[in-house]
Amino acid sequence: MIADEIQVKGNSQIEREKEDLLNMASEDLEQLEDPKNETIYSEQQRAFDQIRQQVSRQALRRAIGTLNSRLNTELHLRTIDHNIGLLRTMMNTND
Repeated sequence: MIADEIQVKGNSQIEREKEDLLNMASEDLEQLEDPKNETIYSEQQRAFDQIRQQVSRQALRRAIGTLNSRLNTELHLRTIDHNIGLLRTMMNTND
């Protein structure tokens, strides 16, 4: 009887300690997860920032290219108009 009682108390103590250890392990795991999640969030933000910068640079390059081509076209047309004007002046002078 006493042996059975000691065994039951021992088993209860073992179960409590086992549960305590599992709880402590779970808390430790949660504490380790927080910095890991913060690191992942940080890396995601850094990646998003890099992508934003790359997209902005690419959009700026395209805009500059468009402006340059339009300016070149406009400059070309102005040159043609100027040359036509010079030819008209020359033709009027020769008449």
